[in-house]
Parts: sequence; structure tokens; C-alpha cells
Amino acid sequence: MNPGARLKTAADLVRLNSRVADIGTDHAYLPAYLVLSGRVVSAIACDIVQGPLDNAEQTVNQYNLSEKIELRLCNGLQGVNPNEVDDVVICGMGGELISTIINDANWLKDSSKHLILQPMSAVDDLRVYLANNGFSVEKEVLVKDSGRIYIVISAYYSGDVVEYPPEYIYIGNINPSDNLGKEYLEKEYNRIKKHADMLLNSNKP
Repeated sequence: MNPGARLKTAADLVRLNSRVADIGTDHAYLPAYLVLSGRVVSAIACDIVQGPLDNAEQTVNQYNLSEKIELRLCNGLQGVNPNEVDDVVICGMGGELISTIINDANWLKDSSKHLILQPMSAVDDLRVYLANNGFSVEKEVLVKDSGRIYIVISAYYSGDVVEYPPEYIYIGNINPSDNLGKEYLEKEYNRIKKHADMLLNSNKP
């Protein structure tokens, strides 16, 4: 199956032979792809709403994956036991919500756990949260899907709270010499400049 470029990029960061939890699974395309490709031994597909889980069940049944993928109705990681998973994937949410989900699962403060995060917005807020709470970013991967550029972050808990330059929260580990990196940073620059100009032109101090 083809999960699309965005989800495939996240899937490619999942460790080989790991047990994965997909938070906000929707149609369970990501865990299905991971199991079918032989990358993971098992998966837990979680969503807070029953409708997406019904969609996920259709995918699981279509590919006969009920023995490898378990569906759970839960808020974030609240329905997942720490000893059940090695890698946690959270895709398709805002950076603030992703930060909240991580913060509510204190057991993620474990260097053996691996986070794969794909924020749809507020990437800067997510970077700040990770840096201030001891999560070290291993890499950031850019991917273009349906004309939009997405960031996928690979991170582990190290316990190190490090100082970072002001520009880090906006550019992270993105390589500006890469064509996709250059395109992303130009769009990010224009977004920030537009917001700054609005503030400068407002009557508020």
C-alpha cells in the first residue's frame, strides 16, 4: 500500500523491528504500511474519536492485519502502556497539541523511547517544548506532499536542557543549502515577516 509521501517519511524513521504506537491514526495507513513492509513487529493504532477508528478497522480488515495491529480509543497516549511500545508516532496535529500529548505521558522521558513527530502547524512551539524538556532532536526531515512542505522530527529523551539561539525555533536543523530546505525557509521567512509587519503597523505597544 502507498500511505503517501508525508506518512512514508515518518514511517521510514521508525526503527526496524520495533513496536509502534500511532497516535491520531485516522485510517491506520501508517501502522498498516509499517506492518506490511515488515518494518515493525506490532502496532497500536490510537484515536480519540470512534469514527477514525472505524476507518482504521476497515484498513486492518482489508489487509488481514488484526493479529498485528490493535485499535484503541483513547486520548493521546493515555491508553498505551509504556512496556508495549518502543517508537511513538504522532502525525497530523498542531505542535502545541503534540507537546501536550508528550507532556501527559511522563514515561516518554526514557532514552529507549523514540519519538517521530509531524506537526501540521506551530513547529516552533514544538521545538521549544522539546528543547526545554530534555528531548534531543536527532534529525528533521523535509518532505513535499501535494504541493506542501512538511517537517518530520526524530527525537529521543536525553534529559539535557540546552540553550539555543533565537533562530533555532524557526529553522531547527533544516539545511538551507538543500533545495527543499531553501524553499521551506523562504516561506517561513515570509510568514514571520508578515506577522512582524502586522505587529509593527498596529497601534498596540
